[in-house]
Amino acid sequence: MFTIDITMNLNSAIIKICESTDWHYGEVWLPEEDDTILNLSDFRCISPQNSSERLAWEQFWECSKEFILSPGEGLPGRVWVSQKPEWISDVSVESETYFLRNKIAQAFGVKTALGIPIIANHRVESVLVFFMLESRSRDENIIKLVFTIITNQLSQD
Repeated sequence: MFTIDITMNLNSAIIKICESTDWHYGEVWLPEEDDTILNLSDFRCISPQNSSERLAWEQFWECSKEFILSPGEGLPGRVWVSQKPEWISDVSVESETYFLRNKIAQAFGVKTALGIPIIANHRVESVLVFFMLESRSRDENIIKLVFTIITNQLSQD
């Protein structure tokens, strides 16, 4: 799908997605070179302008850094394995086995999540995950918009 160095434009892609959609927060998960685990990267976007909301999202990211995911584990791990987007309307009501950060989501009021795989040469190079504070049903138009933004941002040098 993408043949460039994916990490070059990931940060600008998640920022553009948060600016162009209703996602309050975006993060990037990167696989180790041997494809055994996913780690949360430093790339993230926090869109609320309110300083207390921004601080809460930073704390959400700090808590999330502790997670190291195996293939199929958690939202990023499932997207990594399936190579397909996944939408969760309300992560706070999901079990901890399904959404590993359930307790963190509850503490910070996180609801909707979307995981998007970034694929190059039949390999998932990264998984982008977006969150918002409202519960929303799956919206194919938003998913298409996110893919369009990703394609545009990652094809820029």
